[in-house]
Amino acid sequence: MFKLITHHTYKLQGEAVDISRSGNHGFRTQTSYEPHGISGTSGLLRFDQANSQVRVPNTAIWKNLKAVRIELLAFVTEPTAGPRRLNLVEGELSFAFFINADRTLWGTFLGAPTPGASPTWHGANSANDTTDGIPRLVPFNQWVKLTYEHDGISTLRLYINDQLVAANYQLVSPIDSVKNNGVFIGHWVGDDRYTFVGKIDDVKIWKYDPESLYKQFFCRPMSTEQMLCWKHIFDTMKELLKDKKEREEFIQLMKCIRQAQLELMREIRSHGEEGIKLGNEYRKRYQSLWCKGIIDGPEMASLYNDWGTAVVELVGTDSFNNYKKHVQHCWEEHESVARVFKKVTGKLIECDPTFAGYINLLKEFEPKTIPRKHSYSHFPIRTKGRLSRLKKMIDKGI
Repeated sequence: MFKLITHHTYKLQGEAVDISRSGNHGFRTQTSYEPHGISGTSGLLRFDQANSQVRVPNTAIWKNLKAVRIELLAFVTEPTAGPRRLNLVEGELSFAFFINADRTLWGTFLGAPTPGASPTWHGANSANDTTDGIPRLVPFNQWVKLTYEHDGISTLRLYINDQLVAANYQLVSPIDSVKNNGVFIGHWVGDDRYTFVGKIDDVKIWKYDPESLYKQFFCRPMSTEQMLCWKHIFDTMKELLKDKKEREEFIQLMKCIRQAQLELMREIRSHGEEGIKLGNEYRKRYQSLWCKGIIDGPEMASLYNDWGTAVVELVGTDSFNNYKKHVQHCWEEHESVARVFKKVTGKLIECDPTFAGYINLLKEFEPKTIPRKHSYSHFPIRTKGRLSRLKKMIDKGI
């Protein structure tokens, strides 16, 4: 889901060289270098001036972040002029990670707090959003690992030394693009009022990996003939979608189904760590079977059955039925796209019989409220692969 896009260790004379190979090198101002960081093999930067900072310029990689994870090692010093906010990492008009004046850890982002609302800064903090009601403070004068994680769907979590200290499970917005001035480490975007005080050793930033679905899909062992078969399917789909009207209809169908999936996932994750654990467990179990090529037998059937039962137990029958009705509505609104599906997978049963077996298995678990004309089983067996591939890739995206 995540890909590393920035990693600074400061071991090269304190220069903010990005070793993630993404080219996100930083420009430091009024920071001093010390050769021995917390790990012994890294360096560190001391932030002890009003304008101490590392700025990472804005580039295309900071657009459409969606999900963001930040980790840094810091030695926080109490400000001599009295309590104030201490910025850790902030992307202009996108996300902010900081220590508040009361020493609580905060993670925020600019997005809609409720569906359809105007964007505001909101998120989680270790005073008001703890999972056990006990506020947690960032320690001064010692090394500490601080973590920010927005999953791009519904949840923002903060950690101190790998301990969960704050969580918001009710989000409706992903993280938007960083704006013109880029990303600041140890400093605020606007001026010097929130400059960090202390030492920073190691900074890592990840974003959502848009290629993760394709990487996961093709981890399944396939012969050269099978891979050529899928290439033919994708090439045919691309050719068919040259028609502007068909392409727009296809895009709208995918967006509609994706929205149904997101709503169900948000409902699951609204149950906090229990919901997240459920999703993670079944995702790992599914990925293990998929990457081993065990996709058309009792193990996969058992997984689907167990997952459906667990979801219904967690969110209730009504929520699950609402999801199925939403999917039904998507197909009814965009049924003309079925013509495209019928044309793209004519030889799938011949070149990838294991996947065809997976399709037969899925027929047992498709939403029962979808009319037969919209069912996967409506099409001849050789045409089902594309529909199920799309369904599975959307499933894996959440």
